[in-house]
Amino acid sequence: MALIPSTVENVVKGIRTISRHAQRPPYFSDVALEETKALANLASISLKNGANPTALNRRVAEHIEELIGPKITNVGTVVGKLEGLTIHGRKVFFVYEQLTNRRVRCFFPDSMLPNALAGFGGRIAVYGTIRSRATGEKLSVDVEEIESYPPDSALPTAEDVRGILNDGN
Repeated sequence: MALIPSTVENVVKGIRTISRHAQRPPYFSDVALEETKALANLASISLKNGANPTALNRRVAEHIEELIGPKITNVGTVVGKLEGLTIHGRKVFFVYEQLTNRRVRCFFPDSMLPNALAGFGGRIAVYGTIRSRATGEKLSVDVEEIESYPPDSALPTAEDVRGILNDGN
């Protein structure tokens, strides 16, 4: 309870800083910035902590985009587990990368909905235009192709493949 006033003060100060220029405020992680951007894109909101209201608006979202927005665009593949899907508005599913377990947003056209549903909950590879941060962290993919992999239970075991390369001796 004792931290609530200082937390509120830091949030409002941080948003005020971002509204002036694209500068990361103290205590604002990438996740906090992304959530602030999402809120700023919903509507123009005014936060008040004391006498001066602080606008949470499109300018805040634009400055956040400068701070954490995509820096690199290339064509490639993301492999992982498809664990989220929404068809409200722009169609998107979420792949949790196999190596990093980070979420990557995958935007897809209507025609790929059956493939996305077929891969739901399983391991897939998506091919398309990937947007990444300068650090290499993948942020999103404009999906051109989806390939579903079989579940582990459908793969052959070591015993199944024993001797497959045996030369007959």
